[in-house]
Amino acid sequence: MAVDRRTLLCHATLLAATTLAACAPRAGVEQSRNVGDLFFIGTHGTQVHATRLDPRSGEMTTIGPVADVPNPTWAVRHPDLPVLYVASQLGGDGKSEGSVVAFRIDPETGALARTGEAKAGGGGTTHLWFDTASRTLLAANYASGSVASIAVHADGSLGERVSLVQATGTGPHRRQASPHAHGVAVDPSGRFALVADLGADRIFVYPLARRTHALADGSGPARHLALPPGTGPRHFAFHPNGRFVYLLGELTAEIFTLRWDAASGTLSQVQALSTDAPGFAGNRSVAEVAVSRDGRFVYASNRGDSAIVVHAIDPRTGTLRQIQRIPSGGATPWSFAIHPGGRWMIVANEKSDRLNLFRIDPSTGTLSDTGKTLPIPKPVSVTFAGTR
Repeated sequence: MAVDRRTLLCHATLLAATTLAACAPRAGVEQSRNVGDLFFIGTHGTQVHATRLDPRSGEMTTIGPVADVPNPTWAVRHPDLPVLYVASQLGGDGKSEGSVVAFRIDPETGALARTGEAKAGGGGTTHLWFDTASRTLLAANYASGSVASIAVHADGSLGERVSLVQATGTGPHRRQASPHAHGVAVDPSGRFALVADLGADRIFVYPLARRTHALADGSGPARHLALPPGTGPRHFAFHPNGRFVYLLGELTAEIFTLRWDAASGTLSQVQALSTDAPGFAGNRSVAEVAVSRDGRFVYASNRGDSAIVVHAIDPRTGTLRQIQRIPSGGATPWSFAIHPGGRWMIVANEKSDRLNLFRIDPSTGTLSDTGKTLPIPKPVSVTFAGTR
């Protein structure tokens, strides 16, 4: 049967369109190459996901899974190099060892190329901190209640584990039968590493030798701060002035204002506030805390009633005053991150399997829900990879 030229052209056009559609990237991937700032999502699963946020429009686009890591619950970016360090929370049952995995970031595509791994010396590696001045990576091991220091080479690759400090202590709650290191950070002076231990109801203060990357075991002068029994210290954040620390008590849903004395390496409690709504009678739980870049506001996520709580900071005393409670846009806000520009907050609602975007009013510190979301399975952490 004869086929005219017009029919042949039509068939060729359809074939080309079909081929292009089959080879086209997933929705959002192509746009993500050119628009917005890259960030990575840690999950209660086996994959790290990459996404972008356009800081002008507030549009989020998904790139998709970019790395396979067992239980990648936390990540930090090298401050100067396109390198991402991911905590692999293995050994949550105490039977295996957690680790830190290093990846080279492709800033154009969001792809991650694995470059190395370092064992963390304990089970349930759950939180990381990168000390820029000494190129030291600190890893908190939740299951075993220890913290490790790992040397980082000039090119961002992981070196050897230099030290491992084991904590002791218990608390009255059923989850406090042993120490559980949950959050770690180096103080602004660079002389001490602070470790919030949920099981021991303490913030441990360990001297850090920046030249050798080593943590001391804290057996010298008594610097550790004991919190009220059953508090369950989780995450904390320093104020930009370096004089105050804001700590979350996971088991009591409280936020503490602590005064930091950098000369002696000691903490003292100033204030404790509940982050629960009045009359709340459910399971108390808080997760993430952050201080605004200008040092005027503190944000905390409350997993008990799925809310973000905003506090104003008294510039003289460092104490807090609650100014807003707003639904997190989903269920169980495990963590959140504030965009480096200060105008946006991305909340990881773990039980809702999605990210929610909030706009920050820089003058009042308050949040407004943009209604914009992205589906991500079991998101638990948000890590920005820099801005364009």
